[in-house]
Amino acid sequence: MTARGVALFEFELGDVEVSLVSSVARGSEIGFSFSESGQGDFTVTAFGSNASSNELGFSLGERDDGAFEATFTLTTSPFNDVGVEAVAEGDPGTLDRSGSPLLGPFALTNVNLVP
Repeated sequence: MTARGVALFEFELGDVEVSLVSSVARGSEIGFSFSESGQGDFTVTAFGSNASSNELGFSLGERDDGAFEATFTLTTSPFNDVGVEAVAEGDPGTLDRSGSPLLGPFALTNVNLVP
């Protein structure tokens, strides 16, 4: 089992903008892992993507000051211990999963879930 299927980490000043379209990550410790650790905004948009059969499907983190926004449309995360882990350490964030009922279970810190 690999540690991460797809990973993107930003450690300095700057924004992270991720767009996933029809992406698949299976059989990893973490399917998709995206993090913004410096000052800046964090935005993830996933459409038609799948993170299945991982320990953790999606790991999302805004670790400093900055906005957190994630939008999942027609995206699934089944057969994982945790479907989506999201952390917003600065301002509260939003995870919009409308159109993606198969994402949970969720582990959210300072992130509001839009059903």
